[in-house]
Amino acid sequence: MARPQRQARPGETLTTAAARELEEETGLRVDPAALAHRHTVVHHQGGGAPDRIGFFYETTTWKGEPENREPDKCLDLRWFAADDLPDDLIPYPAAGLHGVLHQPGGVTHHNWPAG
Repeated sequence: MARPQRQARPGETLTTAAARELEEETGLRVDPAALAHRHTVVHHQGGGAPDRIGFFYETTTWKGEPENREPDKCLDLRWFAADDLPDDLIPYPAAGLHGVLHQPGGVTHHNWPAG
């Protein structure tokens, strides 16, 4: 849910930050207590950039209708069936989504150098 380059604000828990990011990006409001951690991605950016870690959450309760509030960063915002995801997902978030679907509770080391 949270965009990789953003961070929790001072004093925010991860779930509070995720709920805030969700609302900022989609207009959906969720109680942070309703977010369940489903997967973690450790992403190696390469090129000397710092590595990142992403926490992926799931909820079944929210308020509002989804809207793309960041059209300069997001081409589209739609619901998809888990077995019919688009091919052009951004690789890092796609790794988290696939982890949620196929390895809930696990950790993916994405783009990590071999060895």
